[in-house]
Amino acid sequence: LRRNYTGSLLVVLGSGGHTAEALEMLKHLIASPVNLERVVYVVARTDSHSAAKAAKNHEELLQDVPHKFYYIPRAREVGQSYWTAVISTAYAVVYSLSI
Repeated sequence: LRRNYTGSLLVVLGSGGHTAEALEMLKHLIASPVNLERVVYVVARTDSHSAAKAAKNHEELLQDVPHKFYYIPRAREVGQSYWTAVISTAYAVVYSLSI
């Protein structure tokens, strides 16, 4: 973000270390001169760990900034066949367009 940015921030969380990376980047971001009006988190419906971690992190670092969580379906679950993943990915994309 550019210096003295004012606006919203979208944070997309994921499993496999992506949540930790996103939250670490957020820590560095708030140390810079930005004015966040709100933070929107997007997380998979089945990933309660990432949502809990982000909520805790938000309350510690950005308690004065409004935030909202959007829960979306995963495009593909671990072990799901590639054939059915086409359908679930299409569903996830359509569902995500409402965010």
